[in-house]
Amino acid sequence: TRLKAAQTEHWMVLFQGSFDANYQNRVQRIGHAHVRIGLEVDWFLNSYLYVLNRLFEAIGNEKTLQKDLTKSMRAVSKALYYDLGMVTQSYHALQKQAIRDDLVAGGAAASAGAGLGAYAA
Repeated sequence: TRLKAAQTEHWMVLFQGSFDANYQNRVQRIGHAHVRIGLEVDWFLNSYLYVLNRLFEAIGNEKTLQKDLTKSMRAVSKALYYDLGMVTQSYHALQKQAIRDDLVAGGAAASAGAGLGAYAA
């Protein structure tokens, strides 16, 4: 599916270690998509634990990576936690914006209502 392909591409890019502007933009789009579909942060966080465990299993089974197991696991952890932090920031930024939008909309509605009430009497 398109989602699976996008997820695979994200992990491939993540482990290439290129944390440039393209990566930053992609992570923001991912965070926005997760908020748009209503994916709760706890589901997202737990998915990272699942991926981390699967990667550690793969590292443990790969002979060439076993030679420097600690270094390999550290590199995977750093990349995953960096990515996790970036997407989580995107979640929080959207939530803050939604709160601000609600406050502005509520304030505008209250002001409009008060103005109409004054003229209705």
